[in-house]
Amino acid sequence: MKKDYIIPVEWTIVKNVKVSAESLDEAKELAAFASVETGTYLDGSYRINKELLEEFEESRKQKENIESNKEKLLDKTFFGRFPLISTSTLGMGW
Repeated sequence: MKKDYIIPVEWTIVKNVKVSAESLDEAKELAAFASVETGTYLDGSYRINKELLEEFEESRKQKENIESNKEKLLDKTFFGRFPLISTSTLGMGW
């Protein structure tokens, strides 16, 4: 069965930003607010963020365990509340 995975990826874009400022320090501060929607992809910069991937995968596994435990708890609760009902009574004679 296929599962959905979230894979964190990142890459670098580069561009020159023209700003008007009183000093280089001010220009650097202003450049920090430039649009990042456009730019040129830096060859070889695409990578999977392994640190985040580990966190995402741990979270995904925890969610799977929670869902599995919910099902087990529901089964236990159902059959625990109705002790006179057996699997054979329900037509599940395994």
